[in-house]
Amino acid sequence: MLKRTIISFVTAAALSAPAFGAQFGAPGESGLYGGAGLGRTDTDVNALGVTGDDRDNAWKIFGGYQINRYLGLEVGYHDLGNTAAAGPGGSIDFDSTAWSGSLVGSLPITQKFAGFAKLGVARTETDSVGILRGTPVSMNDRSTDATYGLGLRYDFTKAFGVRGEWERFRTGGNVGDIDVFSVSGVVRFW
Repeated sequence: MLKRTIISFVTAAALSAPAFGAQFGAPGESGLYGGAGLGRTDTDVNALGVTGDDRDNAWKIFGGYQINRYLGLEVGYHDLGNTAAAGPGGSIDFDSTAWSGSLVGSLPITQKFAGFAKLGVARTETDSVGILRGTPVSMNDRSTDATYGLGLRYDFTKAFGVRGEWERFRTGGNVGDIDVFSVSGVVRFW
């Protein structure tokens, strides 16, 4: 039920964004964009009798609509890496991914440089495989929670920029929060 509500909200926002942007955005400040990024995750695990603080590689692809120079909508797919944890209870590996939809607020500092903040919803999925108390375990947890982040963007041209950001994904079940630090290339289609 919640998944349908989120999909409906993101779809309605995406369909109405061009009309909203035409009223409030100046030419060249609104339009579609897409990008891809690479980064690192930092995950704290303290569940099922095992603990760990693990780092791994992460990647993402995303797309959005810039309504005006201050506001945009963005959706993305994130591979949040693999996390290993061990303790007296055994050992377990977690593999996490997420789909997200976010509102992105930008604060231009110069003509080419801006700070931004993101607030949205992410649907995370975590596959867990390991041995706990001598018993093999295999689980799949799904969770829908808030996601947020901060970053800086530099535009080399009107059509291409780069951004560095920190994002936090809240996961339910057996993995705690996952912090992602990434660098992305952004292509604009306006």
